[in-house]
Amino acid sequence: IHLTHSVIWCDEGEHLLLARALNNGMFPYKDFFTLKWPGMVFLLAMVFSTLGDSVGVAKGTILVLDILVVFCTYLLSKNITTTRFALLSALFCMFGLVLFEGTSIMTEQCAVLFGLLSLLLFIRFAKSGRRYYLVLTGIALFVSIFTKQQAIIFAVTIVIASLVYTI
Repeated sequence: IHLTHSVIWCDEGEHLLLARALNNGMFPYKDFFTLKWPGMVFLLAMVFSTLGDSVGVAKGTILVLDILVVFCTYLLSKNITTTRFALLSALFCMFGLVLFEGTSIMTEQCAVLFGLLSLLLFIRFAKSGRRYYLVLTGIALFVSIFTKQQAIIFAVTIVIASLVYTI
């Protein structure tokens, strides 16, 4: 992995090296061990196989994820409130990502993105009644939890929302 003029911290290095190992035919928990769930490693491996394995490509991927998280925050807020508050929510989300995450190669961005997508898809299901959106909700929720265990909170939110929706 090209580390020229790049400063990375231990988790970032682990994600980058494990993504490279995956592209070299190794498999998590069989050929290498990690305490983190492998969703981010699989995402980075897919991106690396297409664009090359470098810190810049990984950080660019994180930047795209950050932008998508802000956009999904706006869409989710727009579904439950006014446009003004949706824009405010997206703005707060953007500042939070810039201040606390930046372009650090972490699992949170991917987990939150797919968690927000699962919530958006569930709302779409609740409005339309089409079970297709419920299947997509489950897939997005799986990817979110496969990336970070704490993303189970999105599943709890969906369960509570479905209980409220059926009452």
